[in-house]
Amino acid sequence: MKNLILFLSISYLSAQFNYSGEINPSVMTRTSNKTQIDLPYRIMSVNLGYTLGNLDFKTVSALEHRNNPSEWGYDIREAYFAYYP
Repeated sequence: MKNLILFLSISYLSAQFNYSGEINPSVMTRTSNKTQIDLPYRIMSVNLGYTLGNLDFKTVSALEHRNNPSEWGYDIREAYFAYYP
């Protein structure tokens, strides 16, 4: 059992973790009278990836906000699991 735990811990150390994303702290306004538009807008998007040998796990997620402070939404837009034989 100790050998199995040692093997798994070494293999997880050789994995690759990738991340990228962007932050857009902007507000949508009308051009006619400069009032804010009450639609949800994306504040942040994050791309995460984890590669271990022939296995890939990738996600694309986003954080959305409406002008009401209590309305936040976190969405996992895409999630992929791939095996390369």
